[in-house]
Amino acid sequence: MRKVLLWLLLLVACLPLAVIALVMYSLGWLLALAFRFVGIVLGNAFEFLREMLRGKSA
Repeated sequence: MRKVLLWLLLLVACLPLAVIALVMYSLGWLLALAFRFVGIVLGNAFEFLREMLRGKSA
């Protein structure tokens, strides 16, 4: 009976922390993904402007 109570205590103590960690990791991944997309878009926009100013044609 004591082991069961210890397992239940561990479950009650660690489950909220695990859920919070999972949510925070997901939010961090989404934030990093957004910055990656912004970086790709800005990089392509600056490359396009550079090519326009140089006057090169494809």
